[in-house]
This record gives sequence, C-alpha cells and structure tokens, in this order.
Amino acid sequence: MKNNIVCILSGGTGNPFFTTDTAAALRAVEIGASVLLKGTRVDGVYTSDPEKDSNAEKFDKISFEEVINRRLKVMDSTAFTMCSEKQHATGGFDYEQTR
Repeated sequence: MKNNIVCILSGGTGNPFFTTDTAAALRAVEIGASVLLKGTRVDGVYTSDPEKDSNAEKFDKISFEEVINRRLKVMDSTAFTMCSEKQHATGGFDYEQTR
C-alpha cells in the first residue's frame, strides 16, 4: 500500500458466522489498507435507515464513537469494532449510483 496502489477485494471468508462486512474489515487489517469502502444501497451514514424512514438525515462526517453511542447500523458489530480498534477510515457509497 506504500506505492499508491488501489486494491479491490470482494467475497467472504468462507467461514460460517462471518459476514462479508467482517471479511472486508479483516482483509483491510491484514493488508494494512488505509481505508475501507463499503458498497451498499445508501450513499452514506444516516440517523436511521433512509429506505424505511423519509426523515433520516445524512451525516457529513461521524466518528466511530458517535456511531456506537447512537447505535447506528453502519455494518455488523464485529466488523465495525475491528475498524474502530484499528482506526481504519471507513466510508460507504451507493453502489447503484455508480452504474
């Protein structure tokens, strides 16, 4: 990662009880990634699920601690804790908008 290389990984671990979020966080830690980007159906972190709540507000920026305190569903708790402990920058994007 020291040579400004972009690496795109996809897939799971192949182990039961591990989500693709956890697999992504684990691989990001293993390769020393500077950021973990999560493709999802929404374009960021919101106060609640914008697909279910039309009043959901998008955060421009939010800390790991605030996500935990607000109990926001950014990714599964194992993956989020791993990213938080390793201080990985984490972002999300709406994969349908990239088509």
